[in-house]
Amino acid sequence: MNATTRVSCPSCRKEYETAYQSGSKVRCNECKLTFHIPFSCDTKLVEWVTFFDLDKVGRYLSGIEIDSIEPSLQHTANRIYEMRRWNQQELEKNREDRNAIDKLSRKNEVQFEEILSLQLHNETMEEELSELQQLYESTNERLKNSKAARKELASLEQELALIKKKLDQKENLIAELSTENRVREERRRRAFQKKVEQNREKLLREEKQRKREQAHADLIDWAQSASWNELDTFMLEGGGKGLPGSVIDKLIEVHTNRRWHEEDKIRREIDRKNKLLRAETMNRVNRDELCQLHTELRDFSIPHVLSMSGSDFESFVAKLFRAFGYSSKIVGGGLDEGVDVSVWLGTSLYAVVQCKRYTDKSVSASQIRDFVGAYMATDAKKAFFFTTSRFTRSARETAAEFCCMDIYDLDDLKVFVANARKTMERKRKISVS
Repeated sequence: MNATTRVSCPSCRKEYETAYQSGSKVRCNECKLTFHIPFSCDTKLVEWVTFFDLDKVGRYLSGIEIDSIEPSLQHTANRIYEMRRWNQQELEKNREDRNAIDKLSRKNEVQFEEILSLQLHNETMEEELSELQQLYESTNERLKNSKAARKELASLEQELALIKKKLDQKENLIAELSTENRVREERRRRAFQKKVEQNREKLLREEKQRKREQAHADLIDWAQSASWNELDTFMLEGGGKGLPGSVIDKLIEVHTNRRWHEEDKIRREIDRKNKLLRAETMNRVNRDELCQLHTELRDFSIPHVLSMSGSDFESFVAKLFRAFGYSSKIVGGGLDEGVDVSVWLGTSLYAVVQCKRYTDKSVSASQIRDFVGAYMATDAKKAFFFTTSRFTRSARETAAEFCCMDIYDLDDLKVFVANARKTMERKRKISVS
């Protein structure tokens, strides 16, 4: 680090030139605030936490403020500090084990010296025994026929028996000491081997956990980059079975987002095809019919509509939808089931229409509900109700309850016809140009 460091107080912002190192505490002379000298870069903080005194590093990290350092850097410094503290604890444990082993070794050396001294003493006793045996043999030969010699021989035999007994006791003691040393050495060897096995199992568990987490991360990456069919097949076949709950939740989230994206793409493709079908339908409409429809729309009048019959009014409404580019079909008859005209967009049913040519009565709420029931029995997206009279107040309230329902009385029909006429004129201009 540099010889001097320029720091500023976090409270009063007064700047100082100080010779303290990064991480040291200083006291502001202005506001009397004690604060840590910040590190000039992340690398210096990591080097300081890695190589500086462990106790000072711990006191610094325990007294650090939340805003004084970035969370990721603080997390890295805490991890390095924990690893150093764990290593120091392991070194202390190993140092205690080595001290215990040294004590046992010194004790074994003392016992081994005792055994050697006993063996030397045993050899001297054996030499004495051999001398006594020689003396006994010589004395036995000399005093064979003497009573005194026999007594002396008996005493020598007793002394020899005592010496043998002492030798046996010393041999037993040497055997016991050797057995105790072997048991102690075997116990120490087993304890060391058990500790080694525990460390090996811990490392294997950590490696297995790391590989499992890496496999889960690779699975999430694959789910985000794989094709929709592969991901959908994987989820339907129960590919997430046996995985942790967090990984399964992430897979479900990715699958849901991908499914929404795929459905949105399919929806856009369907809309594009419907537009093409609508354009093709417009091109297939008979030009004479378009001219006739344009003439009818241009000559539209209320008396003309009121003079129509029920079937003519249904036909007129069907032509209005053709003017907008849809294909329409008059259902009519006794099998209409509440639907007078069906409106199609390509091969898909777009809407169903009910037509009531009334002059002396209004459409009631019950008629609206009956038509809604007929609409619900179809696959149409919209429902239209046209009348040459009026709707009662309850009928309008009933229709307002259904967002798919549009109602048109005689005034609304004027606006609908005007919009159809404008659409026809615009398309005719486009076709001519």
